[in-house]
Amino acid sequence: MLNFLFNVIYVIKIMSQFLVLQTQASKLWSIPDKVITPASLAPCARTMSFKHFYTIGKIYAEITGRFCIDHMSINAIPKDGEMLIFSKSPSFGYNLYATIADIALDTAISPTFYKNCDYYSWEDCYPQKIKHKILNLKEVKHGFKGGIVFVRNIGGTYFLYSFATKTDKESFYHYAMAYKELFLQMGDYCLQKLLPIYEQYASNTLDEILYFFKKNNTNFRPSLQVI
Repeated sequence: MLNFLFNVIYVIKIMSQFLVLQTQASKLWSIPDKVITPASLAPCARTMSFKHFYTIGKIYAEITGRFCIDHMSINAIPKDGEMLIFSKSPSFGYNLYATIADIALDTAISPTFYKNCDYYSWEDCYPQKIKHKILNLKEVKHGFKGGIVFVRNIGGTYFLYSFATKTDKESFYHYAMAYKELFLQMGDYCLQKLLPIYEQYASNTLDEILYFFKKNNTNFRPSLQVI
């Protein structure tokens, strides 16, 4: 009987969190296309993940393959507004953001969303008139069923912790919503390991980020995480 009650509580928790995501989605869909601001990428953003491919891949390997996560990237937007990309799959961003027009297509990295939401699914950011196009370019082409972004704002420097799955989309969203704090912790864990690389591109904000992690003292360890 006790196990049954625990299962009921768990299901209610999952459903309530998913309803929160759906409610937020309806708000995102109501944003007019003309007010969505395109992201601004740093000149090195498309190629930097190739340069640091081994290190980035080793860090993300501690996360991918767990928790239904097949892809991860962290996009950093220092206070100057120029986005940096730390991706497990360098060719993904290199091909997706080949031109300014291509960058504008991916509204999931737009400041309109990451400055106003704590989390959101990729798909919920796509304007209806280009939704099919960006879905094919960003998700279908790479075998992804869905993606979600969790936002960490550290003193005005934004970090987009982006996760994608090749399994069932709805199950992945349910899971991510039920364990939002875990997904944030995974992003924080990887970001801390990436800071030596981040420092090479945006050293002026490093002290503030180090202070944030010292103050919050995250204890997440992938090898110890069991759900």
